[in-house]
Amino acid sequence: MIYRVLFILLTLFSTNSVVGQCYDIQDLRILEGKESLTQIPKTEPVPKDVLCADFSNKNLYFIPKIVYNLRELQYLNLSGNKISRFDPDFSFLSRLQILNLSQNNLQTLPIALGALRQLRYLDISENQLIAMPVEGRYLYRLETLLLNKNYISEFPGDYSELYMLKELNLAKNYFKKLPDFMSNYTLLQSLDISENIMQEVSPVISKLATLEYLNLSGNRIEVLPESLSSLKNLKRLSLKDNRLNQIPLFLTQLPKLEELDLRGNLLSPEQTQELVKQLPACTVLYDNPE
Repeated sequence: MIYRVLFILLTLFSTNSVVGQCYDIQDLRILEGKESLTQIPKTEPVPKDVLCADFSNKNLYFIPKIVYNLRELQYLNLSGNKISRFDPDFSFLSRLQILNLSQNNLQTLPIALGALRQLRYLDISENQLIAMPVEGRYLYRLETLLLNKNYISEFPGDYSELYMLKELNLAKNYFKKLPDFMSNYTLLQSLDISENIMQEVSPVISKLATLEYLNLSGNRIEVLPESLSSLKNLKRLSLKDNRLNQIPLFLTQLPKLEELDLRGNLLSPEQTQELVKQLPACTVLYDNPE
């Protein structure tokens, strides 16, 4: 995730004469400069050439209207506040490419979100969302979508055309299954659906041929379907803390697998030790009774 944000920022900055530069990419912070803001402007006039704004951890309950005048913004960080609602004028920020709304009090997202058709990175993790925004069909340029740590249980059909999506994080929600239309995500490399309430692996996952990272940990899965053998690009697979009592043989048929986490299941030491022998190039994490 961090590297993808860095890549997007570098791409953004290489095509615009931005004085502000990356300071701490892990926190998505931007140094204050001629064309970047770290404090909310109190009065007019608002600089018209601002491309980056970091208003994280400012104890905000809402977005001041003056922010909506920053019409050239391409990066906006509002994480770590107490924001629970948006003004419809949010649609004026139509040039945004990176938007971080994590760690707020959002229960719903505005329809105006659909106006942000340049978005490539959207983080709305650690909020109180019970449903995803309904205008997802307009966010077709998204490469990263982070929805972890909410209360979401369904992935609406509005999101069936995210053809550019490379990273999707749905961890710590209430998903029982994933929709078939996710097979449209033909560029998806990272999928995290850990700590949901899945009892079986959704069939659509086996169609995500570009996956390199798959996290199914912390669910209630008892059996892995043989169809997962189609994930020939998979490098990291986490099955930790499920209810597996057998190791499927197809795991030995994943040619690029580098890391496999089997801890917290119902597997015998003999099973896991035999698998370790068959996967000499893979790091296998498992419970050791000794």
